[in-house]
Amino acid sequence: MSATRHSDMTCRDSSRTPRSRITLELTALAERFRSTWATSTYAKERAAGEDLGKKAQILLDHARQGKLCVKLIGRTIPLEQAIETAMPGLDAAALHFITVLPKEMAERGYGFDAEKFRTDVLNAFDSLKHHQFSQMKVIDFDNLQAALSKGEHLWKNKTYKREVQVVKEFFLHLVELSEELRRRLGRGLDDPKASTTRPTPLSSVEVRPPMAYTRANYVDWPRCVDAIVDWAGKFGGESEVSPRMAYRLFAAACEISDLDNVDFPPKLPKVARMYWKKSPSWRRGFVECHRRIACQLRKGLVPQPNCTGEEMALYGIFDLAEDLGRDGMDDDEYLALPSNPSDEDFRDVLSSLVEDEDALMLFDDGDDGYSSDEGGGADDILHPRSLATEILGNLGEMANVVNLHPEEWFLAFKEERMQRHVV
Repeated sequence: MSATRHSDMTCRDSSRTPRSRITLELTALAERFRSTWATSTYAKERAAGEDLGKKAQILLDHARQGKLCVKLIGRTIPLEQAIETAMPGLDAAALHFITVLPKEMAERGYGFDAEKFRTDVLNAFDSLKHHQFSQMKVIDFDNLQAALSKGEHLWKNKTYKREVQVVKEFFLHLVELSEELRRRLGRGLDDPKASTTRPTPLSSVEVRPPMAYTRANYVDWPRCVDAIVDWAGKFGGESEVSPRMAYRLFAAACEISDLDNVDFPPKLPKVARMYWKKSPSWRRGFVECHRRIACQLRKGLVPQPNCTGEEMALYGIFDLAEDLGRDGMDDDEYLALPSNPSDEDFRDVLSSLVEDEDALMLFDDGDDGYSSDEGGGADDILHPRSLATEILGNLGEMANVVNLHPEEWFLAFKEERMQRHVV
């Protein structure tokens, strides 16, 4: 593939949106409610944990969809939108709370660590602003709702009052859920464990965990795709991929598959580009992902990605296939194929072929998949608070997002599909 072709391929389709950070955080938070008693030997405790987990999931779904306190505020406001709009009110309430409450406690003669209190409150508000709910402790829920309640006079007449109300109600409900868990079982929601997960250091040594695609799975390229394919006979009809789309996908997969040059990487998130540069075995493994997809198409099969590497490869293949159409297809074999209204429905078809779009979370904002401004090692490209950093750490584990680290890209999702590409 030419360098020009690669520079034109960008992650440009905003409709392919992976699960957002707030969705992942809320999912992980719901899992904390459910899992608090999931391992209990007592059926009553497991049932209570499951019940509270369902209630938490309903609350979090309502928050994400904007259904919190609709009757009170008269409209739907998603939690993410509420937080962004309510920032001035959140700041004012936090400052008021850490200033007033320590004074009140001192006047009443209570022993009170004012410095720790201020730190806890500010950290809670910082987590709120960055949508990091999964790492909040129960005391954070309480501090947030208390601060917004105590500082109501600061925001109740502002233009963002409805948004602050949504945030306050959300944390009130979380406190109530935790208290219900405590009432029913004598124990509240467990605090999250501190994350100790760090990305595995870069290595040129190929990792071969169980159920991984290895050299034994390498295809005989390009012999395996040399045969003439009856595109009209194998695709179309009931297939979601039309003959012309299949032809273009195959052409794109073959073009990228011919590439195994360190200086011309395909589209990759920043966290993976150093692997392409530094590890020949990793680079070959990713090229093989494209080749397996080409082989599936050659067999007349709609591609089914079976590892994260194949998912990422499929995104690049679809992007290039669309570009081929924009540049004009003057291939006689392609023009001889029957046209179909769905020939250009690449986005819809792609969405149906991947179980989720978690892999796209590895692309940070502004990352086009090709920039070469990353530093010399893994730590240089995993920036704090980037979604890629979060999803490769504790958040990804809690939200059950797996195999996203580049050294896990070639772990098979399903062992029984590992031979699907064999021609």
